[in-house]
Amino acid sequence: MDKDIRKHVLEIADHLFEENGYNKTSMEKIAQESDISRSTLFRMFKTKSEILFLSNNDLLKDTLDEFLGKDYTLKEMVQKVIEVLDSASYTDKVNYMNLMKKLKSEPDFQSQIFFKALKILPDFPSSEDDPYDVLKGAFFGNVITAWSRIFENPTIDSLDQVKIQLIEFEKKFL
Repeated sequence: MDKDIRKHVLEIADHLFEENGYNKTSMEKIAQESDISRSTLFRMFKTKSEILFLSNNDLLKDTLDEFLGKDYTLKEMVQKVIEVLDSASYTDKVNYMNLMKKLKSEPDFQSQIFFKALKILPDFPSSEDDPYDVLKGAFFGNVITAWSRIFENPTIDSLDQVKIQLIEFEKKFL
């Protein structure tokens, strides 16, 4: 039962964060919308940032597993990400632009995104040719570099910037 309540609260919080923004969503509002008391909410979660972290905790890993399966190489992953970015719809681009705006304006969201990326990094494929994971690090460095280029001014073509960065990475290193 407690697991179901936690899942329900996380879903409600995720919806509220999306609808109102992280900073404008209070613990009181999360409790109210979840039909639990504020004290119950604080027994379940110590902080709002913990709720943010736990909501969609494995979204990135789940997305990669959905597209690539459980066993894939870094080259296959980069190619698949480029393919997905290449077929991104206008709505996908708008959603990404909004995510980048949210990332810029909400420091807790920034830290959670980077923490989640670091958390899944060890699960990314490695190869015997790259025992120190230099290519894996270079891949994440390229994604972060692309983000930094569009962080201050996200536009409808922001996903194209990420795609261009990954194509260059693939050409040079894979």
